[in-house]
Amino acid sequence: MIPDQSVTLIYKFDAMMHFDKLVVRDYVAEFRRILRPGGCAFIHHSNLGALHPDSDWARNTGSRSDMSAELMRQHAADSKLAVRFQRLSGMADGWGMDNLDCFTVLERPR
Repeated sequence: MIPDQSVTLIYKFDAMMHFDKLVVRDYVAEFRRILRPGGCAFIHHSNLGALHPDSDWARNTGSRSDMSAELMRQHAADSKLAVRFQRLSGMADGWGMDNLDCFTVLERPR
């Protein structure tokens, strides 16, 4: 429903940390399709997979998925998106444990 290369900014906060890592992969591929060259995506996602890979989201802290910052970099590379920024997020940002989540900015290269 969204035309190719028609979006300049995607903002995903406080939802994607619950998405299965394979669903995140599919979202990132779709971001590539809809972003204009130079367009960016700001994504708040889980990093719990760095601590507990292949874990069950229903039993994880805050129902977070087993996604990780490293896996986001891989999904971005697979979709030919550049990772412009990543920062782990945890207790200092109000989450229940250190390095629980991650903020990532992806860009579709020009």
